[in-house]
Amino acid sequence: MPLQVSAESGGRTPLAFIFLDSNVSSTGENGNASDRGTNASRFRVSGGQALGTEILIDGASTRRTQNGTFFSEVAPGPNAFQEFTISTSSFSAEFGNSSGGVVNFTLKSGTNDFHGEVYNLLRNEKLNANSFYNKLEGRPRDRDNQNNYGFNLGGPIPFLAFGEGGPFAKLYRNQAFFFFNYEGYRFRQGENVVVTVPTERMRNGDFSELLTDPYILQFYGGPVRIYNPRIPIGQRNTPFAGNIVPLANRDPAGQAILQFFPLPNRPGVFRNYEASSVRPTDMNQYTIKTDFNLTDAQRLTVSWSHRKQERVANYGGGFPRFPFPYIAQDVGFQSFESDFVRVQHNYSITSTILNHFNFGFNNYAVQNGNSTYGFDTASLGIPANATLNSAFPRINFPGYGDPVTSGDPRAYQNIGSTFFNDDLTDRTYEFSDFVTIVRGRHTLKVGANVRQSKYTVRQRIDPGGTFNFRNDQTSGNLANGDFDPRSGFPIASLITGATEFAFNFNNSIDPVFKQLTHSYFIQDDIKLTQK
Repeated sequence: MPLQVSAESGGRTPLAFIFLDSNVSSTGENGNASDRGTNASRFRVSGGQALGTEILIDGASTRRTQNGTFFSEVAPGPNAFQEFTISTSSFSAEFGNSSGGVVNFTLKSGTNDFHGEVYNLLRNEKLNANSFYNKLEGRPRDRDNQNNYGFNLGGPIPFLAFGEGGPFAKLYRNQAFFFFNYEGYRFRQGENVVVTVPTERMRNGDFSELLTDPYILQFYGGPVRIYNPRIPIGQRNTPFAGNIVPLANRDPAGQAILQFFPLPNRPGVFRNYEASSVRPTDMNQYTIKTDFNLTDAQRLTVSWSHRKQERVANYGGGFPRFPFPYIAQDVGFQSFESDFVRVQHNYSITSTILNHFNFGFNNYAVQNGNSTYGFDTASLGIPANATLNSAFPRINFPGYGDPVTSGDPRAYQNIGSTFFNDDLTDRTYEFSDFVTIVRGRHTLKVGANVRQSKYTVRQRIDPGGTFNFRNDQTSGNLANGDFDPRSGFPIASLITGATEFAFNFNNSIDPVFKQLTHSYFIQDDIKLTQK
């Protein structure tokens, strides 16, 4: 069955199988109707609550404290599973913690013979046509490279045979088995656009280009002059001589920040930087499972699945556009790391009594990172207590339109990555034991389940502060005392330290959430007739 390949889920998601059941429907990302179909990030079972379905691997829950059943971004690959079952309603008493459905995935096991498979999916921009706008401006194809590959191997476990004569290794058929799966995913999506960055002269306080640049003269109908923001509006009658901001009027922090913008690689003041950037996604996943027939009545199963996915994430900003780590706003680093450990022991005490013990351990480590986190904000000249002092400040130039499509020369590309940096750890230990007793027409099942979870949150909001700059702060005044909209410039406001808006956040605690739940059940299934 073909499965959708997605960078969000790091390749293919095993949850795509559940849409074979007509009782399952997707609500789309954040409930967006245009993004439904088989979107497995948010789905409902039999009209139940989104994110409320219980998802199990080999009988143990995978629930995350942070966001319930967001499973695709931490799940093993589809080729690691033997089967899945979905209970949409009236499920057994042993299941719970669900507001709509139970999905149980079973990992593959080895057999008496060796079996394996190798698979690969490839997509490359060299196989695509170039876009109209790229052709128009002579730019290459946007990067679009996707590769999802892996292999399986399973069979009897070989043990070294010591002693003289005989084979080097002995296969313990019918006694010990292994299964191994590796899956990798690589995705490279690129963008080629032209944006505006401060010129080398502007980085040093020289705005004389605004007096002669052809595009500036055309857009404004004349030159743009810079005024001293320290003079109250209504009294700004004389611009800086030569449109050069004197050293005494420059803000050390503002000038230092300007040095982190890349220099233009195209001529002029407007649309002077060709930005070619890539958002990569890398995922590696390993699953190993062993089965041991200890006796004719006892079977032990141990499995471990590890997955790590790292990507440059779009939090609403698109592509990095600038070289790392000083990239565009709302683009950052994201890492998902997950571990699933399962231990199962089945013991047929008699021909009619079976005991099933199950242990599950889940570990999730999630990082949503500002790419500059750890930067010493105070090194720019901003007082250490003015921000959280742990990232490069977010610098924005609002009100002039999109930096790619706007015709306004003040629509500069912002800088500063994400407005948050968080480190989340989520660990759960689960113990369950079920006893099944068959007596005539009765099948009695009794059991208990205990779960202990710990969720640690370390989050920093606006770790380097946010600062907005517009032309108003360095504009002159009209005869009636109002701001002159044809004067002043946002980069001049930055280098003079005249903000339009600034935001800071104070962090005082790193919360830890602990939860202990225990549940018990008894169920008696009665066959009324032999049929």
